[in-house]
Amino acid sequence: MRPGRNAAGWRVYGPTEFARIHQVLALRGLGLGLVEIAGLLAGRLADLDAVLSLQATALQRRRAEADKGLALIAAARVRLKSGEPFSVDDFANLIRETIMSGKPDKSVWQDIIEPIAQRHYTPEEYELILQKKMAFKERVDFESGAFTQAWDALIAEAKALMAKGEPTSLESMDLAHRWNAFAAQAMPDVLTDPALRAKTHAVWKEALANPQSAARMPVSADLLAFVRAAADADRARNAG
Repeated sequence: MRPGRNAAGWRVYGPTEFARIHQVLALRGLGLGLVEIAGLLAGRLADLDAVLSLQATALQRRRAEADKGLALIAAARVRLKSGEPFSVDDFANLIRETIMSGKPDKSVWQDIIEPIAQRHYTPEEYELILQKKMAFKERVDFESGAFTQAWDALIAEAKALMAKGEPTSLESMDLAHRWNAFAAQAMPDVLTDPALRAKTHAVWKEALANPQSAARMPVSADLLAFVRAAADADRARNAG
């Protein structure tokens, strides 16, 4: 889509763009990716059945992953009921094993983050963030899944520590330090600029306040609050 721009620099959508949006949403509902949808709308993919067959295979793989995750959770609950010890490491490994995918839903940015971000950032700030995002993707091999797997591991560790409810523990403060250092690789300017950092927090807060969008986000509001509390405790410890 190539919408126009108004005098303030914001995107402008008309009847043609809204009709295309409805077409895209309908095809996404069938499980198609944006590249495949673009090809279909441009008439480049003649064999829709072949595309849907690939999507069916992907869904079957996800169902198998879900079945495996449910079996692991059931086994863990049996261990807990029988009184067997279940450490933080055990819990973190369980979460890591039951994560559905090593890559986040690519539509989260377009569907959830982008509309909210455009309300909080100025056009210049938003363009800067997009440029930093693209530059970071050029430096990191996203296709290998190494970066998202590392994030998955941090999220799993944070959930395990949150279950203990101790953001001021040494483990939690160390996790928060590594979490922020990892995030700084992607958006160093956002984390070091107080105004941009505050706006970014506001974007995530708004996205997580909506139950429908929160269900698609990679982290929960409670988890972010826990990491921030641990980060505050870490800063206070270092300042002391």
